Amino acid sequence: MKLIVVRHGETVENTKHIMMGHMHGTLSGNGREQARAVAQKLRKQRIDAIFSSDLGRARATVRQIARYHKVPVVYTKALREQNYGIFQGRPLSELIEAQESGAARGGVAFKIPGGESRLDMMRRVRKFVKGLEVRYEGKTVLVLGHAGTVWSLISIYRHIPLGKAIKKMKPRNTGVLIMSISNGKARVIRDDMFA
Repeated sequence: MKLIVVRHGETVENTKHIMMGHMHGTLSGNGREQARAVAQKLRKQRIDAIFSSDLGRARATVRQIARYHKVPVVYTKALREQNYGIFQGRPLSELIEAQESGAARGGVAFKIPGGESRLDMMRRVRKFVKGLEVRYEGKTVLVLGHAGTVWSLISIYRHIPLGKAIKKMKPRNTGVLIMSISNGKARVIRDDMFA
């Protein structure tokens, strides 16, 4: 399977360092332009199936891409960002402060009150994409999600520990990562995802 991974466009909340998690978010003017640009970039790619997070920021981005491909978009909760629970809608600095104070220690296994852990997020993404591998063998699938989706896929297919991927790799808004997936491993074909 050829897997095309795209992160949603920049949101107003991204510019303000607000943690959205399962909130919809709103693409900024720059984010809307990014969505149009990535759609142009992928215009001539053969795409057999498109799957997207069901959150508003992902929907607004994938609509631009889907305009050039004659396949329906399937929206799913499986590709959502991590649920940040009590930190959703709050400044990123509050979660960082909680982690530094020890209140939120536990690394990728820490389950945010009212939310989920990063491992929970990765498990849901893994279950979803493993199903795609079976259904779309030999096909090209586009998956549009969030930073957490990208980190999960990197950990699953490139075998980089999730915590290390989160610390070292910063997914760009509308970055594109194309991988050839075979036997649970990935060969990178194109990477303009990481800053």
